[in-house]
Amino acid sequence: MDISREQYIFLILGIVALPFYNIPNKVTLFPFTSFGHCLSFYFFVIGFFVFICQNHRQMQFPKVGWFYFGILLAWETVTSIIGGLTYPFYSQYSIAGLHIVQKFPLLLQFGFGSKPWVYIIASILPYWLETLFFMILAFWLYSMFFNNEEHLIDILLRGTIIWLVAFGIPIGIVEILNILHWSPAHNVLTYITPWFFDVGKNNSEYPLLVLPNQLRLMFLEPSNLGHYGVYVLPLFFFSYMKERRYYLLGLYFIYTLFIFFSQSRTAYVILFVFIGTTLFNLWFCKKWCTEKKAILALVLIPLLSYLSYISINCINLYENNTLDRVNTSNVILQDSVTNIIADENATDKKTIVADNRLFQVYRVYQYIFIDKLKHNLLSVSQRNARTNGSRFLLIDTDFDIGLQFPFFGTGYYMQDMYMYECLKNKREQYKDGSDIYEILKKIEEAPTEKSVNIAKGAFPQVNEYAARFVMQGLVGLIIFCLPYIYFVWKFIKKISQASKWSTDKNIYNDMMICNMLICSLFDFMSNSFGGNYVIILVLILSLIAIYGREKGNVWN
Repeated sequence: MDISREQYIFLILGIVALPFYNIPNKVTLFPFTSFGHCLSFYFFVIGFFVFICQNHRQMQFPKVGWFYFGILLAWETVTSIIGGLTYPFYSQYSIAGLHIVQKFPLLLQFGFGSKPWVYIIASILPYWLETLFFMILAFWLYSMFFNNEEHLIDILLRGTIIWLVAFGIPIGIVEILNILHWSPAHNVLTYITPWFFDVGKNNSEYPLLVLPNQLRLMFLEPSNLGHYGVYVLPLFFFSYMKERRYYLLGLYFIYTLFIFFSQSRTAYVILFVFIGTTLFNLWFCKKWCTEKKAILALVLIPLLSYLSYISINCINLYENNTLDRVNTSNVILQDSVTNIIADENATDKKTIVADNRLFQVYRVYQYIFIDKLKHNLLSVSQRNARTNGSRFLLIDTDFDIGLQFPFFGTGYYMQDMYMYECLKNKREQYKDGSDIYEILKKIEEAPTEKSVNIAKGAFPQVNEYAARFVMQGLVGLIIFCLPYIYFVWKFIKKISQASKWSTDKNIYNDMMICNMLICSLFDFMSNSFGGNYVIILVLILSLIAIYGREKGNVWN
């Protein structure tokens, strides 16, 4: 299908705007939904209506897509009805604290005359709106690119490059200068950050106006570089493998450098999963020998990025005279150097200076290579490292509640007060001053009729699998994971046949999309699906690559 200039422009703008996923309330038209805060939503909706006006006779969508959306909506509706009818906390609900989209169904209270029905509608409505937009976006993109996913990938690549060059790199440079304690950079970030999202009322409330030691670009928090990397890293690297455009390796280097500066464990994990999955794909399709340069670039460029990150940190430590404040576990070396320096009777002053510099180099080595690596990557599996204590406790609580409602779950976003009741019995697992302790304290001190409202905004969703299980039961979790598992299996099956069509560029598209899907599955361990357009685009691209090719008779 030929794409009109208008559709092309709005699609490109939507892709460029993907990182602007939490625009301030003062500029959004739909503040009561997660997708309404994403700038891409508005460009995609306009593009869809342009498509309806220009190509309404060429609309098409695979039957399996309609079937899946039908099952998804039906199960969510059933679980919300059952969860709403059995919800025991209505007496603790304050109408004044309800979200805008939950206030609207109160107009229907006169018709239903029952608070459970009002609450059920209020719970289902946001989900239905989000799923409806997901369907619209999938319907639009499939109709335009059903037999030519290569064109869609090219548009995705162009939009991503525009974003990185126009926004990502300039803001990244400013943030790195801020990390290096350059005061004008701090002033610039103070001015531009409120344009990307609503910041805290003061410099201690989340989200902070300026992060002192982490890079986040225009994202709400540094971990979003990992969420966005699910899509960016495979797009840059496999596009290079197809076309051998070396500037894409430069962009790959820049994004990996940003990941290291973010110090986000989620971003680190996604980067390593991407590298591991790519190596597996190349081995699986028997391209180890023909893609030696690409394999070297895959591994060496992140290593070069990390060395660059280390070098800049070393300059930062030296310029700001913070070497002496870097901790070391080698007490013997520290004592020996201190004693030599303190010895006023020492005669060989050059030896003293040399030993002091050697010790400083050692401390920098330990700080960058050991402490930083342990803090940012190895801490992922440590239960009490960084924010792991609160995260693991919330995930454990989700599964505990899910086991009480294993089939239907609690209903869509009805788990919060269950979590509060469950966490009250787990006080021995967290200490005074922890995040969870402070949350429970606020709920307990609040008036009874406002406790649910506080709970709903207090417990963040830190794991999509745990959230799906507790809200929709085991069946809902399976329905959610089914397309990812199915598409990964289909792509691996096609990749395994690479020897028959090793010169076909479709193999690189298959490896790219398969990599995105696998990274998405890992990303859900620290991310949510709602409002995540990157993950949605990956699913739509998978749908086009599998069913569009078959419909277009490209290959079966």
